[in-house]
Amino acid sequence: MSENYQQPNLSQPLTIGNIINVGLQIYRANFKLYSKLALTAHLWLFIPIYGWAKFYVISALISRLVFSNLTNQPETIKTAQDKTNPSLWKLFILGIIIFLMPLIFAFLWLLLFSLIFGIIYAVVNLAWGITLPQPPKDGNLFENWQSAAIWLSIAIAVYLSPLWHYSRLFITELTLVIEDNSNPFKAIKQSWELTKGLRMRLITIIIVSFTITFPVWIIVWRGLGEILRLISYNFLRYLIDDFSIRAILLTIILNIMTGVIIMPFWQSLKAVVYYDIRCRRESLDLQLRVKE
Repeated sequence: MSENYQQPNLSQPLTIGNIINVGLQIYRANFKLYSKLALTAHLWLFIPIYGWAKFYVISALISRLVFSNLTNQPETIKTAQDKTNPSLWKLFILGIIIFLMPLIFAFLWLLLFSLIFGIIYAVVNLAWGITLPQPPKDGNLFENWQSAAIWLSIAIAVYLSPLWHYSRLFITELTLVIEDNSNPFKAIKQSWELTKGLRMRLITIIIVSFTITFPVWIIVWRGLGEILRLISYNFLRYLIDDFSIRAILLTIILNIMTGVIIMPFWQSLKAVVYYDIRCRRESLDLQLRVKE
C-alpha cells in the first residue's frame, strides 16, 4: 500500500523544512522495515571487519530504498541488496575515509589557527607589551569578557570544524551505490562537486535534524536506561556478579536501541538531501512518493 504526501514544488529547490519533513514522513511510513534493517546492521557490528562492512552496506541499502521510493521506482529489498552488496568493501573503505577526513581537516585547521594566534600573540606582546587573555583557570571560562570571547570562539571552531567538512561528504554513500562509482574516491569527488555552494544549507539540515533526534537519545538513555538499570539490579546481578560487565552490557543494549530508532531517519534524510541536490543540479522530473 502506498501513501502519497503533499508534493513540494520541484520547480523550486526544496526548503530545509520540506527536506526534513519528507525525511520524517518516509521514516514513519517505513519504520517497521527500516528498523529491522537497522537492528541487523547493529548486530553485525559485533563481528570485526566483515561485520563492520555489513553495517555500512545495510545503511546504504536503507538510503537506496528511500531514494527508489522518492523517484517513484520502488525496489524490493532483494533488488536493492543485489545492487548494494557488490559495493560492500567500497562502502567500508568509504566509511573509514568519511570518519577520518573531517577529523584530519579539523586538526590541520586547529594547527594553522594555533600558529596564527601564536604569531599574533608574539607580535603584540613584543611590539606593545600587551598580554592577550590567557586560557581560563580552574575551568572559569567567563573570568573576563576578553577571555570568554577568544576561548569560546576557539572551542566552537574546534567542535564545529569537523561538521564543516563532513557536510560536503553527507551524501557520499548515495553517490557510490546509486551512481555506481568505481571506487570510494570517485564517490567522494562527485559528492564534493554536487554539494558545491550548499555547505551552510547542509550544515543547517544536519544541526536541525540532530536537534530533532536528540530528545530520542535522552528518552532512551534516561527513560529506558533507568528501566534496564532496575532490571539489572534486581535480576541480572544474580546471573552476572561483576558490575562492570553489567554496565558494559547495558551500554551496548542502549546503543543498539538508539541506533535502531535513529539510524533509519538519518539514512532517509540523506536520500532526500541527495534527491533534492540531484533535482537542483539536473532538473530531474521526479515525483515524491512514500511507499508504506
